[in-house]
Amino acid sequence: MLYRDLLSGKFYRLPGGTLVRAYRHPQCVELREQTPEGELLGGRWLAHPEGRVRVTRGEGQGCRLDELQPVDRETEAHLRQQFENCRQQLEAVIAASVDDLPERPWRRADLLDVLRRLQSLHEEAIQLNHPVRAARLETAQEAGYDLWMLLVPPQLH
Repeated sequence: MLYRDLLSGKFYRLPGGTLVRAYRHPQCVELREQTPEGELLGGRWLAHPEGRVRVTRGEGQGCRLDELQPVDRETEAHLRQQFENCRQQLEAVIAASVDDLPERPWRRADLLDVLRRLQSLHEEAIQLNHPVRAARLETAQEAGYDLWMLLVPPQLH
């Protein structure tokens, strides 16, 4: 597998069988460990354009991109259903946290602006020592990096 083929929102398995989901940031692709129920776990890996995948948080081993495997269609469908079940909750967090949301459908620049605002609110919650609010904002922010799958209206997927 090549770096450019890592699609945001897609699920993959590392060589040891760990389930991860790709989050494309502007400068990198982060792979986050996840349960089949959609819960993010602690492990994170960073995929590099030259083909290296290295652990950045939690436990696990690095690998090469060509060792990653997309999940089978049945597993992907199950994961997407779990993901869709969380969609409305995520959007409620964003709507409650970010004032003056741009009108939909959001363009890429609008989506990035929402994510920047979530980042600022998250940092502010940490500084004010509001752990529950910080955790909710971090969840929304992390999921928000999966821009097209989470924030673009469903008919445009």
